[in-house]
Amino acid sequence: MNNNTIKNMTVYTEHDKGPKDYRAVKIYAIFLVIFAVGGVFFLAQVIFYGNITGNVLSTRFVRDYCRKDLCVNQMIANFFSAFVIWYAIIYEWSSQNSDKKLDNIPLLPKVILVLIICLGFSCIDTYMTIKVFSSEPVISTAQVSDKYTKPSLSRGGRTRRYYFKFSDGAKYKTTSEEYEEANIGDTYYIAYFGGTAVEIFDADEYSLPGEYTLR
Repeated sequence: MNNNTIKNMTVYTEHDKGPKDYRAVKIYAIFLVIFAVGGVFFLAQVIFYGNITGNVLSTRFVRDYCRKDLCVNQMIANFFSAFVIWYAIIYEWSSQNSDKKLDNIPLLPKVILVLIICLGFSCIDTYMTIKVFSSEPVISTAQVSDKYTKPSLSRGGRTRRYYFKFSDGAKYKTTSEEYEEANIGDTYYIAYFGGTAVEIFDADEYSLPGEYTLR
């Protein structure tokens, strides 16, 4: 570092960064631990539920199926957020130890921006997860009354989201494959948790307890 000492006072030139500040690294480290622990917790839940198979929609099957699915989503979200935080730590550490500042973003806005991205991504399914883990499923039978799409933005550019509207008023976001295969009037079993439609099951592939279907 280039500096001039004048009367026992250190004066930094325009090319100097000033003293090192690792406050952002410390804050990131705390959230790295939080997200990593969250990811490990949900990974343990996924392992706990194991391989869920069957085609009879008992209360236990539907509950465990939906819980495992959401645990997978939460695990991915937490590990992704931990990775982003880890990258931020490496970047900030490199910035503090390089000869010149790598950016001119003030500390507080920088940290807030990173945490908003991570918290926003990791909390996408939090509401649904609370619903599923705090209530038992209620199964309803309904028919597809409408199919529609909405434009969306993704990392790959513009794309579309696919939705079903059912005869009982429920709306459900589905995959493009299921959207293309379904027809108006097709019957589905809808799993509700706390009044929220969480999962759908094709009536041609699943049955309710006590019902038998020809394969």
